[in-house]
Amino acid sequence: MSLAARMKLRKITALQEASRATAVQKEQAEAAQKEKRDSRVNMPFDHPNAATEAPAVTVQSNSPAALLKQEKLARLAIERDGAQGLAPERSADGEGASEYELLLASLGEDEAMLKTIASTERKEEAKRGLIDKYTAHVDATLAAAVETGKGVQDEIVAMMMIWRFDIGDWSRGLDIAEHMLRHGLRLPSLKNFVRSPATIICENVAEAGLKTASADKDFDLAALQRASQLTADYDMPDQVRAKMEKALALHLIRAAEKADKNPDNAIAGAAHAARSQALDHLRRALALNKAIGGVKQVEKLENWLKKNASPETVTETDETSSETDESKE
Repeated sequence: MSLAARMKLRKITALQEASRATAVQKEQAEAAQKEKRDSRVNMPFDHPNAATEAPAVTVQSNSPAALLKQEKLARLAIERDGAQGLAPERSADGEGASEYELLLASLGEDEAMLKTIASTERKEEAKRGLIDKYTAHVDATLAAAVETGKGVQDEIVAMMMIWRFDIGDWSRGLDIAEHMLRHGLRLPSLKNFVRSPATIICENVAEAGLKTASADKDFDLAALQRASQLTADYDMPDQVRAKMEKALALHLIRAAEKADKNPDNAIAGAAHAARSQALDHLRRALALNKAIGGVKQVEKLENWLKKNASPETVTETDETSSETDESKE
């Protein structure tokens, strides 16, 4: 699915969820007001709380109206400041600038709070609780960029890519990564990044893949493949690229082993194809970085592939044998 299709689907889903949430909040508010009215009915007329209280009016940040406003502001920012190719700086003036600055200030406060947490696990949990605050802005910005083909520098969007990676939301994180690479967005200045965006993207996903493989756990192979494809044309240290190649290989091997265990549910030739691709990735990883490891796995794959001919090879052999037999007759 393309980024444009994903953003359109995400917008529809977000509006539906926001509508449901707003309806629930409205029901809860009405119930609370009714409870207050009922309690006042039973109060003596001279009770200090007997006076009618005006209901508090609150604006929900995730309401349909708020989401549509974010979309409008994102579109205005891109149309005003955006450009194709390398994204220019965001203007500090104009409609939507103050809303962006307020949200950016909130992000600065959240980052300062996160620095006070020593535990990585607790930091990730905190980010999960904070991230929805910025989702409407990010989704609206990506959708506007898809529609216009333009981008603008955005600290919030860049930081949310890092946060999505940190909490393991690879699908959304890579959507933002695709946007950042396409429009040349910088990494957030709130963090002192030295490496390029492409290097950060590739290494974050690759290291997560390697970590899960070493723990004998599954990882989203599609996320590894997408990250590899997105960053394929960008310059980065060979050691980082080697990590990605090895991560791809290890999870292709896991996919092959799963196909071995459930041949009835696997596509014909899937196990052979996965091992063949894994071998290519491992060889490439070793060529980039000899210290990456995987020599024994290369030998194991080579031996398996020699002993197990691919379905295409078997078919071709059978057809050749049949033709030979017919010619003899």
